[in-house]
Amino acid sequence: MIPVTTLDSSFNTIVLDETTDAVVLFHTEDGSCPSCEHLAPYYKKLATRMQALDINSVKIARMDVSKTPPPTDVDASHLPLIVLYRAYAKTPPYVYFSGIAKVRPLMDWVQQNVGKPIHYNVELPQFDGTDAQLFKQQLKAREEARRLHQNRRAVEERDEEL
Repeated sequence: MIPVTTLDSSFNTIVLDETTDAVVLFHTEDGSCPSCEHLAPYYKKLATRMQALDINSVKIARMDVSKTPPPTDVDASHLPLIVLYRAYAKTPPYVYFSGIAKVRPLMDWVQQNVGKPIHYNVELPQFDGTDAQLFKQQLKAREEARRLHQNRRAVEERDEEL
């Protein structure tokens, strides 16, 4: 994840580079935004997974608006705010994230809205190999528990009828 600011050239160099898509989290790190603190680990994981999947056409950046003013064309009055600056379309209207701020929904939103198409080429892009296997095991165990519960319920209903 790349920290950017409007106080130097980092915002223009990273975010406004026409050849890449840039996802920017506008947030605070001063403790004044509990929602920002809640979102932070998911956004960090988004950045980690995009890097691990070698998605170089999308830059994942963040701007702490308690330390630097946001660009004038972004209304950062409600934080956290995630904005996509699309490749070859760096002027408003921007694409704003709205939804469940978990890793997979964020990744899906990025993939659906970028200016340069991207493909994750894995079944569960939000997980590394080990976590994907653990997730599949968890789903299998949950389905087995649900099946057993349904079987018990069917037996209980049959016993009540007798």
